Amino acid sequence: MTPAEATLLALAIHSDTGSLTFEQTTPRDAAMLTWLMEQGAIQRSIAEFTHNFLTDEQQQLLSQGLTELQRTRVNGVEVGSLLLVGRSFLKGMSNVASDLLDIANLDVLILAYVNCRGRRGKKKKRTMDDDVFCGPEQLKQVSLIGRARARVDGIDFRELFADLGGGGHARAASASHKATEAEAEQILNDLVQQAANQIPQPKPVTEFMTTDLVSIFPTAPLSQALRLMGLHGHQILPVVDENDILQGLITAQDIKLAERKGGMEVFATPVGAWVHQDAVTVSPSTPFYTAQKMVAENTVGMLPVVDEARKLIGAVTRMDVLIARRLWPEKMAEHRDRTADN
Repeated sequence: MTPAEATLLALAIHSDTGSLTFEQTTPRDAAMLTWLMEQGAIQRSIAEFTHNFLTDEQQQLLSQGLTELQRTRVNGVEVGSLLLVGRSFLKGMSNVASDLLDIANLDVLILAYVNCRGRRGKKKKRTMDDDVFCGPEQLKQVSLIGRARARVDGIDFRELFADLGGGGHARAASASHKATEAEAEQILNDLVQQAANQIPQPKPVTEFMTTDLVSIFPTAPLSQALRLMGLHGHQILPVVDENDILQGLITAQDIKLAERKGGMEVFATPVGAWVHQDAVTVSPSTPFYTAQKMVAENTVGMLPVVDEARKLIGAVTRMDVLIARRLWPEKMAEHRDRTADN
């Protein structure tokens, strides 16, 4: 196999699996990419062609979409909908939808692109009638695109778009339909409502948080924090007083920075001198969906759960999110629990 052939096959796998991020991705896909790299697949070319650059027309629609986007919040999930109208079929609207999802910080997006001419075959040419009769009541081509982040539970665009002849995956699907502009708007509204009905009621963080926490007093020496981290395999420790009132967090990175500044002598200094006192926290009633978004955005990786008096009752970690999202094997979760018990 030549490097060019390996590159083309690797690009196909990246496209089909979202660069190994789609839920239907298998270990075989990853193994195949590894093998193709061994055959000389050109990573520079793969990086260039897997990044979807928008054309000028797509960028204009993206800008318009950010202005006209309709937003609604359903059980803590940010749902966006958008109807765009153009004069001709435009390739790559899925790229516009993906960028819109990211830039607008949405969790779910349903986009309808209405155009007068639809997809044209090579032999079909534009006529003057296309411009004359392209009115609001004329049947038009409607491209429907649904996108949702992997962390959103319940959403299944494949099911929603099935009646419209569409297809795809649960969180990335599309459909093509004939309708007037008014009908297209109604279809979009119906899809948004159906998607909203799929989103389950949020569960509180207390159903997923870790309660067997290893904590440390602010008066303890920094050496004790390092020892506890090594003993339990943690990178973060909550710092609490004698009443379990949260004082902040101490991380392995904090200890490394402290050692660089003061050498070995810093290990005799109290933990409280190096603690993150502005730690982001949540209450027991906080929806887990909100908490997992905060964990993703929080560089520390631990989200303490505290009551009204800031008493520490648990924490949400990246591993908790992985287990809750069923992205962490059950055997690994059981191993973690046994380790915590010991």
